[in-house]
Amino acid sequence: ACAAEPGSVGVSDPLGKGGMGVGCVDLESLVCLDPATGQCGPNYNPVPPWLQVAVGNNPWPMVMTDSCAPGELDAFTYSRNDQTLWKVSVPDMTVKGSLALSGFAIPANLYLAGGWYLAALQPASGGCTIALLAPKTNAENNVVFSVAFFDGVAMQQIAIADNLAQESFRLAADNTHDGVIVAVADPNARLTRFVKVEATTGAVTSLVSTTDILAVGLRVSSDGRS
Repeated sequence: ACAAEPGSVGVSDPLGKGGMGVGCVDLESLVCLDPATGQCGPNYNPVPPWLQVAVGNNPWPMVMTDSCAPGELDAFTYSRNDQTLWKVSVPDMTVKGSLALSGFAIPANLYLAGGWYLAALQPASGGCTIALLAPKTNAENNVVFSVAFFDGVAMQQIAIADNLAQESFRLAADNTHDGVIVAVADPNARLTRFVKVEATTGAVTSLVSTTDILAVGLRVSSDGRS
């Protein structure tokens, strides 16, 4: 499944064997990658065809989780132009809920594009929490970032952390500590720094750990120690 402009989420079984294909996106259309052949492009037509559903205006990040309902796989996506969070069950592509948000930046209004990311928390204690990392503009028209947490079952906001650094650029679930880790680029020191954000309160804690690798891929270990 994948999110794509102009406003849809799609899923396909390109091999006709009951398995999900891998999605890819161009600027105008939703296309499919057949994992067996590597084909990907607007002229590739999977059989059966894409199942897709409209979800807002310019959906961008997407995350999938099976923790919201027994026996159900759900895709969550954030629509950037109308600031809406959507929940869609997969593979039947049924919209299970949406939530209108406010205060986040519209891509066309940004001097710095920033990034939009979703993470699904699956803590040992149970529950279904979705985290969104997205840019805002402050009173001085500078870009800052916020992390908002949502109950994926009730589709309600739980907490939010505002005024994260403009250089925030990646998000990963930290299930052990019921929160997320945000990667923050420090170009002057040539480091990636990290902050922890708690899901229930939105409290932000700067971590001592750094890396000289730009953390374009970010994942927290199952024990929450690295």
